[in-house]
Amino acid sequence: ADPQLPSLARTIDTTKLGPTSALTANLTMPPLPAAAQVSYKVVGTGTSGAMMPVTAATCVFTADVSDPHATDGTTASYRATAMSDPMTGEVDVDLIPSQSGNRSYTVTVTPDATQPFATKTTTVNVGPQGGFGQAIELLLRSQLSGRVLDPDGKPLHSLMVVPAAATLAGALGPT
Repeated sequence: ADPQLPSLARTIDTTKLGPTSALTANLTMPPLPAAAQVSYKVVGTGTSGAMMPVTAATCVFTADVSDPHATDGTTASYRATAMSDPMTGEVDVDLIPSQSGNRSYTVTVTPDATQPFATKTTTVNVGPQGGFGQAIELLLRSQLSGRVLDPDGKPLHSLMVVPAAATLAGALGPT
């Protein structure tokens, strides 16, 4: 399907289907306004305390765009993916606004692995005209620092520390 179109879904009862029966399910596209371009700045406070752009982050916007007046049970969801600019951290994305008022989108921003910022999921509202939205501010990833010592209190050399799930650390024990 065209990525600019919403995904449609409908729950149907298949319990009465058999080898000699068939079922037709119609999916109705809700009446939607044209997509509007919205721009967001993706930023974060760096380790120095200065606000900086978060570049090359993947931003996934999702919203329920179902027709609230539909009686056939069809639901519609819209998903748009965009990358933040590699220089400015700005992301431009085409989103479907509501006919009036604001449409709420869930956005997940995943920075490039080389960035010091953590992934964030938040909500943004899109008005009927598009334009500029509020900045999406990310927090720093958790930082771990310290020293690893042998039983005599001397630093271990050529040691690699690899993050893992907390349940794994408890199962391995200190070796």
